[in-house]
Amino acid sequence: MRNLLIVGAVTFVAACHGSGAGAAVSAPASAAQAIEPCPVSLEGVDVSDWQVVTATGFTFCTPRDWTRRGNAIHRGASVVRWGTGQHPRTEVATTTVRVPAGTAPTVGAGVPDSEVHRFSEVIGGLTAEVWLNRFGRHYYTGADWSTPGVWLVGEANELSTANLQLLMYRTASFRAP
Repeated sequence: MRNLLIVGAVTFVAACHGSGAGAAVSAPASAAQAIEPCPVSLEGVDVSDWQVVTATGFTFCTPRDWTRRGNAIHRGASVVRWGTGQHPRTEVATTTVRVPAGTAPTVGAGVPDSEVHRFSEVIGGLTAEVWLNRFGRHYYTGADWSTPGVWLVGEANELSTANLQLLMYRTASFRAP
């Protein structure tokens, strides 16, 4: 009986960790499981062996070596999360700039060792606000569609993985409600 209780507790913690209580946990697809191939094409990128991730109101594609846990997909320390409505904001850096009264701050007075890139892009036939930001050695990516109110956000430790996350976002397609 003692072993059964311990196994139950471990299973509960694994199911809830990082994805919200009640979220489903799924492992990478095995050869026996049918994986829906990515129906989207990206110029210069072979996504034919990527898998489709189905979410509320939309789909997007990821490489098959990413593992889904609830509303997140992981590979190593990198993660992409998704949802509807307003995406969660994460403060990753704060800076204080002292400026004499009546003058504007100088260009580059932001967070040291950082880059912020934001742009609009049509993805899945709808305009998304997309970003790729770096703070120190950590990258933050995202795509936010105000209509239909869908977002994808990611974190990565390498630029190549951050760029891969942007490619995932560019495979998004939307279903009519």
